[in-house]
Amino acid sequence: MNQINKKHLWIFNHYAVAPDLPGGTRHFDFGKELVKRGYQVTIFAAGFNYLLRQELKLASHENWKLENVVGVNFVWLKTFPYQTNNWRRIINIVSYMIRAYRIGSRLSRLQPEIKPPQVIIGSTVHPLAALAAWLLAKKFRAKFILELRDLWPQSLIDMKQLRADSVMAKILRHLENFLCKHATRIIVLSSATTSFLLDRGYPSAKISVISNGVDLDQYPRTRQPENQIFTILYTGALSFDKALLPALEAAKILEQSADIKFKLIFFGSGVDQPRLEQETRNRQLTNVEFRPPVSKKEIPRELQSADALLLMQDKILHDGSSNKFMDYLAASRPIIFVTHAETNIKIIQQTNCGLAIPPRDAPALAKAILKIYNSSIAEREQMGARGRAYAEAHHAIPVLVDQLEPLLTD
Repeated sequence: MNQINKKHLWIFNHYAVAPDLPGGTRHFDFGKELVKRGYQVTIFAAGFNYLLRQELKLASHENWKLENVVGVNFVWLKTFPYQTNNWRRIINIVSYMIRAYRIGSRLSRLQPEIKPPQVIIGSTVHPLAALAAWLLAKKFRAKFILELRDLWPQSLIDMKQLRADSVMAKILRHLENFLCKHATRIIVLSSATTSFLLDRGYPSAKISVISNGVDLDQYPRTRQPENQIFTILYTGALSFDKALLPALEAAKILEQSADIKFKLIFFGSGVDQPRLEQETRNRQLTNVEFRPPVSKKEIPRELQSADALLLMQDKILHDGSSNKFMDYLAASRPIIFVTHAETNIKIIQQTNCGLAIPPRDAPALAKAILKIYNSSIAEREQMGARGRAYAEAHHAIPVLVDQLEPLLTD
């Protein structure tokens, strides 16, 4: 495809990462596939990694830099550092918006190889990233597409971090309505978010569901491991909105009452990690281990080293589209999914790739672990294979980009 026909796409996602970092690679994976199809893709992300809570991409004297990763351009931005979810994180969010707009406004002059955008996607892990995207879309007369991944303020209200009648909730709701109104298209990751928007009066024709996906090339087909100790792996944020405490309670139940030798390994970090580690010590658990997060490219190896995979989710508006769920399916391992989201439960039950249990129910989780433990290796392999087949049919990156591309070109 020649240069004149090439589409120039900019994506604004504060927490986007390349495969050498821990975190979700949704936009990198989409970008890599779009580059194959003749697009120029540029992602604006923070150099400060939200999982490790440290600057990983920029030197102290750098405010930003451009990096090309397998054809995908990353603009790494300097943002205000933080360690806990206090006022410093708010400044971190605001600093991303300001720097994204400032650098985006003059990027094509500073780096002539980066062409002005024809389409801009603003992804709302927080809404200020999408606001910067809208402002730049207006400046460049580009199409603005809003991607609603987290609903602010609704997600904060659901987690009881914000009152529904507070001034901040009203401001965030007004901003969300503004962005939805001015977007040409709204991308959501699940049917639950679609229902939320339809209830708010947005037309269904404006909304498109494009779930999270997985790069299946990174996951070779392997047999179930034969570990000396049955190993269950959790990867992701160590935070209480994941409802992780019941996992420690389940480990204690099994340690005290069942003839089972197993290890529960948490790969990840988060603001609640110290408390979770302290709770582990308080319970005198010898079958629980915490390990630091690993880069995205290392995740397949770690997942496939386990006998079973644990996914814990307590936010219903992520219904059916957890990044980790896609990785787990691709890894071909039995999944124990703690969730109340109907779509997730339906996938687990229809594919028979594991077990779905309700959140905050330690006895049910202990029972699920024991059931997978008592399954034969052949039965576990069959569970994993069914999950992998579902991922290939519904969540492979080329399948999802086939859904995304018409939104960019219509």
